[in-house]
Amino acid sequence: MRRVISVFVALLLSLLAIGAGCARAPAPVATVTAPAPTVTVPGPTVTLTPTPAPTPTPTPTPTPTAVSAADFYKNNIATMILPYGAGGGADFLARIYASFWAEVTGGTMIVKNMAGGGGLLGTNAIYSAKPDGLTMGLTYGRGTLYGPALMDDPGVKFDMLKFNYIGAFLRDETAMAIAAQLPYKSMAELQQASGVKLGVSERRGVAVIATALIIKAFGLKDARIVPGYAGTAELSLASTRGEIHGYAYSINAYTREVEKGYLKTPFVVVDYDRSLAYYPDVPAIPELVQLSPEDKKILNIVSALRASIEFFAPPGIPEDRIKFLRSSFDTIFANSAFKTQVVRAFPVWTAPTKGEDVAKRMEWMRQNILKEDLDKADTLIDQYIR
Repeated sequence: MRRVISVFVALLLSLLAIGAGCARAPAPVATVTAPAPTVTVPGPTVTLTPTPAPTPTPTPTPTPTAVSAADFYKNNIATMILPYGAGGGADFLARIYASFWAEVTGGTMIVKNMAGGGGLLGTNAIYSAKPDGLTMGLTYGRGTLYGPALMDDPGVKFDMLKFNYIGAFLRDETAMAIAAQLPYKSMAELQQASGVKLGVSERRGVAVIATALIIKAFGLKDARIVPGYAGTAELSLASTRGEIHGYAYSINAYTREVEKGYLKTPFVVVDYDRSLAYYPDVPAIPELVQLSPEDKKILNIVSALRASIEFFAPPGIPEDRIKFLRSSFDTIFANSAFKTQVVRAFPVWTAPTKGEDVAKRMEWMRQNILKEDLDKADTLIDQYIR
């Protein structure tokens, strides 16, 4: 009985121990916390980036403003190229013009003599000059501009229609005169001479055509044409030295040479009519000799290309500067003080021609002076020039 009770007590104790274990506090359990739910708010995404250091703003370069033509010429030096040596009528005119240029424009103009190649050296230089309007030229156009251009002179490096024409002065005939110290008093007496030498400043041009026509029409024995002189000053000097007997040129250009005693009064006007403005008593060539039909064609060229002095500039110059050059030309030639000085070299004043009209005249000559007649004139020149 006692044994049963012991077993019972042990069993009871075991049960109590188990119950006590079950009643102990539970072991701690690791807890994983879930992230809080993300709430998306509609709207633009804002990205925050570091703010860079401010970049200095460069100082803006001022935009250049257009310079007026008047200011341009006032603040720059213009150059007038003269395709002759110093001392002739054209040189005299160029220097007077330059002095009045300063008065009219406030700027400065220098005159640059550029003789050579029968005047073509200077004319070619004008054509190829920088087209900024600061280079221009002055010339007897028939000798160094349209004359050689129409005759296709190989020395021509320009297109006569592409020049910018500023204006022109003088329109007169061609005449022939001889040195004052020679004994001859008329063309009739000169016809009795032999070996007459007549000078020219160009190998292809109106003056040399007129010279060749004089030799042929009057039958001057063993006469020849001597080229290479740089304008009337050199031609007159050569005449006084006996290098040549005389020369054919613009009748106006003779006036000062006659007054100085270098030349006699011209013997003949190479045109259909006399020069009433200068030498009304000097006969025209048809009054003295019978001209053949071929001679008349040559005379037509000389008559159509009567002498004038062109003022011109290279192609490509801005239009506002061309307008300024033309306006300045008109203003200078309208100045009474300018006229007073010019008539010292050009006693018979002729109204100047506007640049636009000079350009039209160039176009007319290019279209109406026939090449076949010019070729005949060229052939005639080649017979005598040497």
